[in-house]
Amino acid sequence: MKTLKYAIGAAWVLLPLLAWSQNRVELSEQRIERNRQQITVRFTVESDKRTPARNFKTVLSPYLFDGDDTLRLPEAEVVGHRRMLRDRQERLLRGERGEAPDANRVEAGEELVYSCTVPYERWMKDLSLGVGQRCEGCGESTPLGRQVELADVKVYEEPDPAMPFEARRAPQLKEANRRWLFSKRDMVIHYEVASTSIDVDAFDNAATLEEIMAALNTVLDDPDRRLNRIELSGYASPEGRLQLNIELSQGRAEALRDYLMQQLPELKRENFELINGAINWEGLRRKVEASDMQYRDEVLDIIDNVPAEKGRNHQLMGLRAGNPYRYMMKHFFPELRNACYISVYYDVLEDTAADTINRAMALIREGRYAEAREMLREVESDPRAFNAIGVSLMMQQQEEKAREWFSRALAEGDPAEAELVRENLKQIENY
Repeated sequence: MKTLKYAIGAAWVLLPLLAWSQNRVELSEQRIERNRQQITVRFTVESDKRTPARNFKTVLSPYLFDGDDTLRLPEAEVVGHRRMLRDRQERLLRGERGEAPDANRVEAGEELVYSCTVPYERWMKDLSLGVGQRCEGCGESTPLGRQVELADVKVYEEPDPAMPFEARRAPQLKEANRRWLFSKRDMVIHYEVASTSIDVDAFDNAATLEEIMAALNTVLDDPDRRLNRIELSGYASPEGRLQLNIELSQGRAEALRDYLMQQLPELKRENFELINGAINWEGLRRKVEASDMQYRDEVLDIIDNVPAEKGRNHQLMGLRAGNPYRYMMKHFFPELRNACYISVYYDVLEDTAADTINRAMALIREGRYAEAREMLREVESDPRAFNAIGVSLMMQQQEEKAREWFSRALAEGDPAEAELVRENLKQIENY
């Protein structure tokens, strides 16, 4: 009896070893591929008709891991012949007619081509594939071990935000006295007759003031610009006494200066240069010349040849019984009562944007993409920042916006970086 017990005990010890040797299957053609926002795992399972044994099945449990995170994938089965017949009989007894095809379940001796697609996640940049195997049969489940099939597969290369730019530490003057280009040639604030008060709601003053304020804010907020001066040339229309017109034009320029200082407290009086143009004869001449008014050439002749101090305005009033003058009072003079020729001049400093771009690139390399994007908002108009902006957006899964910035980098950026930007665009096509 003792001999029989020992023999039985030895058999139980050998069963797992037999299960390992007889039921373990071999894998080949293992692959991990990425296509845009998906990861696909593929491998081939090879077995013969005796593996696994006919009463058993081998269950494969694939999983992806990177050292910290693990994702378990759907299992696959290679089933022995007798076990497959028994499973079919059990389904028939349960009233299940036919057999639903299962690509991940084959009979021993058949080839199983495993394929599984899962959504791409951030941790999946470097992946390993492991597959566990276990044998099931006779009411038992025996582990057959785990094996790493693929190790550290790089399925995603992070785009390069570019090499650091040389930072210029001390801002120096690059260009002095550049004039701001407004949307129209003359920025004009209009006034009522004999008034120095600015009526924001009259004429188109509101839109003009809004554009002036936007320009000044841009210059004042830009570390690469320094406000040089704001020129305000005050003018009046020809009607009235000369001295009154001089006082009006001066008062209107001062009124505009005071208004801008009230809106932007950082402005000081020394930022302004007031030019008293008195009567705006130049503006009147442009309007007459561009018009089809009656007696146009006679009016131009008086403006060109009669000095203001010799009675130019008086002669215009008496020309053709005053008809041309009344026409100009109605159509031209209202637009000449202004503080026009508002000009903003600024100095261009040697660029300090390089430091900002470099700091943002460092954040990108640390994986702090949202912070980098926020920092790069300061230099969005600098073509050198376009590639880095694209990278920061791409890594936050904002692919369409990233593609726009990469395209701008190719069109407007440094040609020396074009190849790098193209590589980043290739990445986003597979993102």
